[in-house]
This record gives sequence, C-alpha cells and structure tokens, in this order.
Amino acid sequence: MIDVEVKSQVGSFGNNFNNRVEEALGNATDFWTAYKKGVFKPSQKPWLGYLFMLEEDEKSVRPTQRIGLKPFGVDEAFQELSYAKRYELVCERLVRELLYDAACFFTSSAKTGIRGAYDQPNEELSIRNFEGYLKPLALTDGEYELDPIADLRPVCPNSHAMLHRGEGVLSIEKLRARLKVAGG
Repeated sequence: MIDVEVKSQVGSFGNNFNNRVEEALGNATDFWTAYKKGVFKPSQKPWLGYLFMLEEDEKSVRPTQRIGLKPFGVDEAFQELSYAKRYELVCERLVRELLYDAACFFTSSAKTGIRGAYDQPNEELSIRNFEGYLKPLALTDGEYELDPIADLRPVCPNSHAMLHRGEGVLSIEKLRARLKVAGG
C-alpha cells in the first residue's frame, strides 16, 4: 500500500503553519497506529509519503521575528526562519523521525504557478527524489519509468483548487484556456 498525504498553503502563514504541522504529525501517528493494529491486513508494511506545496510570497520567504513562549520555549532551530524554511525543516524532520518514508517540499507563486513554475529549495525534498522512492514501489511490469518533469505538474494552490472545481478534474491546458478567455 502506498499513501501520500498532499497538502498546500496559501496566505495566513502564521495562523496555518502550526495547524499543518499538527495535521502531519497526527495523521502519521494515526496511520502507523492503524497499521500496528492490523487495520490494513493482509498487507506488507505500507509506504507513507508527505508532499507539501507552499505559496511563494513575500510573507512566506522573509525571516520571522523571534518567539518567546512560556512555560515551554520554542525550538531554536525554528527561530527567525521564514515560513518556507520552517516547512522545509519540518519536512526533513518528518522523514528523519521515521514518521514518513519520504517528503517533498516545493514552492510556487500565484503568478507563475499556472505556467508550471516552481522552486525546490532542498534536493533531499525535491520532486525527483520523492519520485525515486515511488518508482520502485509502483512498477508492476518494470516497463514504465515515471518522469517527474513530464508526469508531475505542480501548480500553485489557487490553480489546484480551480482544477478541482465542479465536476471532474480540468487539465492544466483547459484551465489555461478558460483563464485566457476570462482575461486572466
């Protein structure tokens, strides 16, 4: 069994960062607890992945202010990091703490995301590296090699929502055509 948790965030970076981290931790904990209790049987050990896209925006890439909390302090590693860098660190830790088998983190802006532009700030968390874990798991006859450039199409969260609006899923090309007609 292969399970990939896919999340994205647009705006409200301060409010939503903690929520996304809590969801990732809680979902992984619930998933592995269910596996240990035999919920997925008969099954080999499942593979759990985490894919996260963050809106690349001035507010998500600029450093944050120092935080002081009592009675428990804030992990120094997160102090004064941008939200993008914080998410990158969280994704690394999710894998290193063995909560997820692999994680993918990338950013995309609302302006260029519709054209498929994105940034991968960390090779360990890149789409190609993530795909490298999936490829051996997904091969059934050994003939298909997943090409992350051709097969995976990252879009900004706004475009992603538009692709899934209404009935069925629009292709990126159809969404582009609709936006062009609408003057977008």
